[in-house]
Amino acid sequence: MSLEETYDRTAEDWHRDHKSDSWWQEGADCTKSGGLIYLAVKEAREGKPEEVVEKENDYGYECERFFSHFTMSELEKYLADADGRVVWQSKTPHPNGKTVWLQIIGQK
Repeated sequence: MSLEETYDRTAEDWHRDHKSDSWWQEGADCTKSGGLIYLAVKEAREGKPEEVVEKENDYGYECERFFSHFTMSELEKYLADADGRVVWQSKTPHPNGKTVWLQIIGQK
């Protein structure tokens, strides 16, 4: 995807990315005015680091994966900073009981 192009919608699963000022803006920049942005991230857990390498066995074998954890208020702020508005948001517990996924749809 070229950042010189813009799209009607973008969808991102940001659990692999480090928190920075640019991670959100890159997705928002390539979304057309009026376009939709969908974001799904792991919820931050009180007293736990925001960024962590977690051991998992979700795929039938043990592996380590990097995750950034967020709060819904962070997602709302990122969207507002990109001149967007919240259309829908949800907190969805994972069936394993260890994770809550935050989902947000915004319109730019």
